[in-house]
Amino acid sequence: MGALLSFIYHHAFEQKLFEYTMINVNIDAQGDAHLIEIPKGPKILIDAGYQSQAQKSLVPFLKGRDISTIDYFFVSHAHKDHYEGAFEILKSGIKIKHLFTHRPPELESICTSDFSCDYSSYLKLTQMIPTTDVVVGQKINLSKDVQIRIVDLWKSEDSATDINDTSILMKLETNKYSIFFAGDLNARRSKRLVGNADLKANILKLPHHGLEGMAVSAFHKTVGADAFLAPCPVRYWDTDRAKRSRDIADEMSVPIFVNGLHGDVFVTGYKDRYEIHASAINAPFFRSKI
Repeated sequence: MGALLSFIYHHAFEQKLFEYTMINVNIDAQGDAHLIEIPKGPKILIDAGYQSQAQKSLVPFLKGRDISTIDYFFVSHAHKDHYEGAFEILKSGIKIKHLFTHRPPELESICTSDFSCDYSSYLKLTQMIPTTDVVVGQKINLSKDVQIRIVDLWKSEDSATDINDTSILMKLETNKYSIFFAGDLNARRSKRLVGNADLKANILKLPHHGLEGMAVSAFHKTVGADAFLAPCPVRYWDTDRAKRSRDIADEMSVPIFVNGLHGDVFVTGYKDRYEIHASAINAPFFRSKI
């Protein structure tokens, strides 16, 4: 009876600190879109996928949650599959109050060297929304129990040609656990971070959609997460391009939630624990042991 009452208490009365959704903007193309909702507090979006995917899935999801305002919007880096959906959000009538990004002086040059980077489009977005450049160590308090902290930013020695390596690395943190958002971090910059204790986190949003070219395997082991989240289309996930992610997960004995395969992925955060589930019937389920 005591165990039953404890179960009922934790599920009926336990205070929810946040609801985080890795929204499936990977139906027809890869992309990132991560929504964090604080009960009776701000709505935060980290990246927004391509505009076409935002029209199909992101905006309908936001409207389904009755979200009319995004309080904080983080653009991890200047690739369209991470920010272009913001144009569709604004077009839909949803307001974005503040944009956070990282614009080092070398960014335009790096973007120009990358055929898939459109600097003028990225610049246009920063002109449409009040924009702040983040700094390492910066904290954005979302509630008394939850914050976003900027962990690492691109340095000039990291790469002069890879826009993915300019990704903002950040954590969603509580007093008990954290979620690491690795953007599209690639191998070269990740080597600088291996062994950094500040990277430790309970959940890792896999870098670069979990596809080859991403951060070195030692980076994943430095983070030491209990679960991986992969914003990746199923047509890529089932190929050799994602083999290393699957192998690392097997080696570390951690589950992987892939939104292209499992649909929208949900992390519900409580004071002392969190749970991960997804919308697909065949999706795994994970409950932390904190």
